[in-house]
Amino acid sequence: MNERSKQNIADIGIELINFHFEQQAGEPMWRFSQAVEDVITRCERIHPDIVKMIHEEI
Repeated sequence: MNERSKQNIADIGIELINFHFEQQAGEPMWRFSQAVEDVITRCERIHPDIVKMIHEEI
């Protein structure tokens, strides 16, 4: 997988995390934490470098 593809997937992961953060207003924090964990796990299954890219951005 090339670096551009990894970065594109990382960008999508970041957008999903941001979306979950915006949606969590009034919801318990554990739901947001679970959503973030799900995004990270799915990205990690694609390629471990993607998680590193996400962590660098947020």
